[in-house]
Amino acid sequence: YNDGRPFDYDDIESLCNVGHSSKAHSEKGEEYIGYLGVGFKSVFLISDNPRINSGGYQFKFDKEHWDDPSQIPWQITPLWMNHSIPQIPKQYSTAFDIPISDAITSETFDKLVQELSAEHISDTTVLFLKNLETVNIHDRINNVSKTIEKELLESNSEYEIIRITVEQDGEKKTNKWLVFDNIVSVPEQVKDDPMTQRWERDNLDTREVRVAFKLDENGLLQKHDGTAHMGVFSFLPLKEVPSGLNFLVQADFLTAPGRETIHRDAPWNRWLAREVSQLIQDHVVPTFKQDEKWKQNFTKVLYPKEGGHSLFNEEIQQPLQEYLKDSPVILTTDGDFVKPSDCVTIQDSLKELISASDFSELYPDKANIHSDCETVFQLKNEMSDGPSFSSSKGLSNSMEALLELKSSNENISFFRSLYQLFGEWADSTLAGTRIRREPVVLTEECELKQPKEVSYPADGVTIPEQLRGSISILHPDLRTTGILNTLTSLGVDEITQEDIEHKLQASNSLNLGRQWPNLDEEAKIDKTR
Repeated sequence: YNDGRPFDYDDIESLCNVGHSSKAHSEKGEEYIGYLGVGFKSVFLISDNPRINSGGYQFKFDKEHWDDPSQIPWQITPLWMNHSIPQIPKQYSTAFDIPISDAITSETFDKLVQELSAEHISDTTVLFLKNLETVNIHDRINNVSKTIEKELLESNSEYEIIRITVEQDGEKKTNKWLVFDNIVSVPEQVKDDPMTQRWERDNLDTREVRVAFKLDENGLLQKHDGTAHMGVFSFLPLKEVPSGLNFLVQADFLTAPGRETIHRDAPWNRWLAREVSQLIQDHVVPTFKQDEKWKQNFTKVLYPKEGGHSLFNEEIQQPLQEYLKDSPVILTTDGDFVKPSDCVTIQDSLKELISASDFSELYPDKANIHSDCETVFQLKNEMSDGPSFSSSKGLSNSMEALLELKSSNENISFFRSLYQLFGEWADSTLAGTRIRREPVVLTEECELKQPKEVSYPADGVTIPEQLRGSISILHPDLRTTGILNTLTSLGVDEITQEDIEHKLQASNSLNLGRQWPNLDEEAKIDKTR
């Protein structure tokens, strides 16, 4: 049943003709979604006597009515019925009754039952059908009822937000979709193509392309988690046409009669796919960049996945990848957008430790990514590597430059925070990390040394001036218990009073050895004593 406009004479005539549709030839051809009567005529694959009751017309197509149906085009020859079967409930205007033919195979029947089941029909079925708001499914075989409702929540010149509500077996769930569309003019060379003409699209001047992005409960963009085979729509889902995208695509794509394949080489389809790509570049991205909720992570949703139908790979995925790599789509700390190649990636744990002035000094020609900006690794690979460290790889070149800058600025708080990060590693990690061989420890002269080259005095121990030139001492502001535990695990030594005495003796012996050749005999005897 449906409650749309009842059938009129032209509608009846289009069902009873081959290669003709009242939709295609009406003044509003651009607004309709069907052509050639293919949608209805596919009914004859499973039924020998479909019946229709609408607008005062009650008729059927009946194979068994004819003595020799092989000689009669019974599929386009209507037979009037004197009784209104099927009956039309009050809330509806049209009823179809489609009895299943006894001649279909059990395999075909099982497939039909599966595809018409409540579980199999996608929740997004109504999303791109402008004149359809509600679908009620009563599956008597599995004793399941399902209702899919569409509601327009917001509409402006750039987009619509649509809520899809699905109720099944007493449970209700909702999803929100952000939908962009664009009316595009059909090029003359596409109109002149034989396949376009065969599908009766040559008389159209415009078509609409649409894309839809899933929103979470907070209105933020999220990748579409549906199966790979539910991303392409030609008004209804094309279940066997993977898009390789994280969002839904809708256009009047030419498909095979079973709607399981799409014509890869049809100029009409390639033109529509290119228009989808242009819609994203010209309308979707500018809108995302202006919205506070969407500006931070839209590249994660837009960047294509691997795989997908070759048509979309060539006309949407690849152009979109190149566009995102070459365009200002990355949000910076200044609130601007720059190309990925103009950005620097900084290890997350270091972002709060690097000031704007630090960044400007280290990277005068680069931009700093906003801390809330999220993107994909493919775009990160286009960026310059910023400061980073790890237990296995040690310090990056940029990290060494950052340490030099911080030590020259005597930025003690930075080193205190850095050592706290080291302290988050397990003792076994600290014992084997490459950091032990890197110049990461700040001395009291604000120089950088390897851990094994630095010491700190035990409580109550004073380093004599005589030894200060020969010992690298840990900066006094870094001698807190937690930091000392971490640095000791990295190789920094504690100096006790006993160590001081040994070092003094060694120092005195060394000095004596240097002075010995210049001493007279009496002085040598005195030194020996």
